[in-house]
Amino acid sequence: MSALVNTVANQFLDSLLGTPGLLPATVYIGLMTAEPNPDGTGVVEPSGNGYARVGVANSVAQWPAASSRQKSHASDIVFAAASGGPWGTITHVGIFDAVSGGSLKCYGALDTPRVVNDTDVFRFLAGTSPLAVTA
Repeated sequence: MSALVNTVANQFLDSLLGTPGLLPATVYIGLMTAEPNPDGTGVVEPSGNGYARVGVANSVAQWPAASSRQKSHASDIVFAAASGGPWGTITHVGIFDAVSGGSLKCYGALDTPRVVNDTDVFRFLAGTSPLAVTA
């Protein structure tokens, strides 16, 4: 088999985000400056200058039911402002199981890479979709 029907794709996304189980009760959104390897290794996140992953509750209130193979978050996901220097060009976003270290669980490329300079604030607006099933 090579594809999931929409209903199953939506159920799969709902099993990842919206209820703890496959992922913990808090997931951590991280930014990356390069594409990681498909096995979750090779993660390159900004280092220093105020960068830290952002914790997001893995609850149905934060991650409402998937629709059309997309899973969106209900609230803005806001990173602290870069301070003391730039973070570089952000090309990918990942969902991790820990605030630091841990394991990369899902990732994807940004539609448009973004340079984060000193004092910039990076955010994902509510309702945008960092996670989609394309199979």
